[in-house]
Amino acid sequence: MGDVAVQVRDRLRSGALTDEEFDELLSERSREYSSQFWTCVDAARVACEWLSDFRVGRLVDVGSGVGKFCTLASLLLNRRVWGLERRGRLVFESRRLAQRLDAEVVFVEGDVCSYSSRGFDAFYAYNPFGEYLFNERNRFDEDSPSTIAEYVRRATAVEAWLRSAPQGALLVTYNGLGGRIPGSFVEARSRVVRGNTLRLWVKERAERLESHFELEGEIVSPARLAELTNDGSADVALIRAVFGAAGTV
Repeated sequence: MGDVAVQVRDRLRSGALTDEEFDELLSERSREYSSQFWTCVDAARVACEWLSDFRVGRLVDVGSGVGKFCTLASLLLNRRVWGLERRGRLVFESRRLAQRLDAEVVFVEGDVCSYSSRGFDAFYAYNPFGEYLFNERNRFDEDSPSTIAEYVRRATAVEAWLRSAPQGALLVTYNGLGGRIPGSFVEARSRVVRGNTLRLWVKERAERLESHFELEGEIVSPARLAELTNDGSADVALIRAVFGAAGTV
């Protein structure tokens, strides 16, 4: 490992690592957009503390981007971590990052269809669909779909994927999932980290009646959704599309 990589690992273990230090290992463009698209060190640290408390075994990041969370999680948890990312060039950069820090991470170019959710007992998501709705100037690249229909299709696929996860599985969301979280997942912990809410969910045996959706830091149900869409304080087209026009689960 180079001097920078050694310093990053040492400072991470001591709790002193900053995002600026870690981001020196990223490409110029990834570093420029890091605060907007990649999980901050503080959030990764808290998430891994929670996952350690629950003795997590197999963790996967859904929409792993440049690999920042996966690499940090592997080093903090001292175990193999998986990352799913559909953009090949980001997978390439992710693998290079993990290799440079000697982190044990398996990055897969693909989406949730690449693996069965039953092969994992913990999932992480940093609002992986948010970029779909950004204007061109605020996107990381031009590879993200820009229609609500595509947003809903991908969000629905992740929702179905989570529904098939094993009982007791954990889900950590940072700034929400961007789609519906099945009602079988019950919120166990939450904390505001660097302005965004980090939540830990645990999957129970029975499917509850209502799904969960995080909107601007608030967990909303279909009933609450109806209130928001009626008073015009939410993006009606987007939220109705994700929940269904009738607010069904």
